[in-house]
Amino acid sequence: MKRNKTQPIARTIYQQFFPRKMSKSDRRRLEILGSAIQAYGSVGFKHVSYDDIARVAKTSRRLVSHYFPEKDKLFEVTMKLVRAEYQQAVVDAVMKAKTPEEKLSNYVTGAIDWAVDHPPHARTWILFYLVSSQRKDFRKTHRELATMGEQRIVAIVSAIKGTALKAKNARMIAKTIQRLITGAFIELLTE
Repeated sequence: MKRNKTQPIARTIYQQFFPRKMSKSDRRRLEILGSAIQAYGSVGFKHVSYDDIARVAKTSRRLVSHYFPEKDKLFEVTMKLVRAEYQQAVVDAVMKAKTPEEKLSNYVTGAIDWAVDHPPHARTWILFYLVSSQRKDFRKTHRELATMGEQRIVAIVSAIKGTALKAKNARMIAKTIQRLITGAFIELLTE
């Protein structure tokens, strides 16, 4: 398992959650989360131990458990960071477009580009789908995170001229696009 090379993106997102200057403790927590992404993306949820994450973070198991005493909470926070990084990449891609059609295209290509550029993150996100299907305690978080993306797609699709979409139809289209993106992630990661 190699070290997370996306620290600048994660740091920017982390600072959106915590606008103050990052302390040494915050940087260490973020490094642990990046290492957790690498570990989950390599060996899965059930097989990752604090020792695995500590090894990638080049720190001690004790320090990992100090910042994240509950393994499930570490997984949940890791998924929130992965999703925030994904959404930031997609929003950046959408912001480059002028028309709603371009925005929708950029949303999809931004998502695929993110998966290509960040395979451990994409694997970890797909893992979250699996774990959420098996564990009710993660389903709520999964739904909340997926709804953010759905709302973005609904806003884009609803702005396309000539589409007199009702909210229900726009949501159905958004969910379909999300499912196609997820399928593309799986295809990319298994080639």
